[in-house]
Amino acid sequence: MFRRVFIVRHCESEANRDRRAEGQGDSVLTTLGLDQARRRALSLVEHDLTAAVLVSSPLQRAASTAREIASHHGWDLSHDARLMEGDFGWMEGLSYEEIRAHVPEGSVWVTADTHGGESLETVGLRMREALLAALQRSEGAVIVVSHGFAIAALLANLGHEGPLMMSNGDMLDLDLDETDAICRLTHHPLEA
Repeated sequence: MFRRVFIVRHCESEANRDRRAEGQGDSVLTTLGLDQARRRALSLVEHDLTAAVLVSSPLQRAASTAREIASHHGWDLSHDARLMEGDFGWMEGLSYEEIRAHVPEGSVWVTADTHGGESLETVGLRMREALLAALQRSEGAVIVVSHGFAIAALLANLGHEGPLMMSNGDMLDLDLDETDAICRLTHHPLEA
């Protein structure tokens, strides 16, 4: 038996617009971000979900995205702090240009060795715990609203290999098998 899971990356926040590393910072959605959240909520109609467990990171940019989805579909929304973005250590709040000035050419930015915050593995473990808790609440579909690095960490923890770049408002539609491994993954970019 497969379990259907939708994973949504939050829509555009002020930090995204300003090209800053936000991590566990808490900026709000921009006007564009609110529009993106409404469009993502509408797009879920195509998946014919009569009911779903909807759980979100408590950070404003994810919570606001999830509220639009909940409001449009009449679903209850809960928050789980384990779905928060990773801690980016000394990079938190800096612009991408400021980070480039401090990180050696060719280095990967989002590793704990570089930024001193949470590792991909640590974030992946807590994300998986939150997902499994949501799956236990219902036999139907689960919708998770979270953050870019956190989603990448979850996918790695679930056995997905290779990079998958998600823009603001993008959604993944996947099936998990009885061992919680990914059997099918479809990327749904947010239509412009």
